[in-house]
Amino acid sequence: EWVDWGETLQDNVVMGGELRPQRLQQVLDCCGIALLPSTPLLSKQHGGDRELLQRVMLARGVYASRDLYLLDEPLAGCPLEARISTVRTLLRTVLRGRAVLVASSSYALAQEAAEDIMVLLRGGRA
Repeated sequence: EWVDWGETLQDNVVMGGELRPQRLQQVLDCCGIALLPSTPLLSKQHGGDRELLQRVMLARGVYASRDLYLLDEPLAGCPLEARISTVRTLLRTVLRGRAVLVASSSYALAQEAAEDIMVLLRGGRA
């Protein structure tokens, strides 16, 4: 499992690392997670919410404070506008000044996320 069911949202994002409450709240806000950090993630309550689970996984990676991020189809199961909005928010706040590579089948998302865009073609078509 990618989520530790029964553990709190905070525990699932921080993953045993140093707790920085302000950073945690900023990351949760930027990832569009409206739950309190102390909220337990329960399989019966949250297990069917793929969007929430994808946002938790994204928050986990962003919280880690790395110099390089690879976002491969971030929030793929979410509506495109939500994906674009979340990636835009992350790039303008907590990921500002970091190297971020976004792989996406959505040109609109890539266009929003990128300073430079590379389009890979298969059979002469994008």
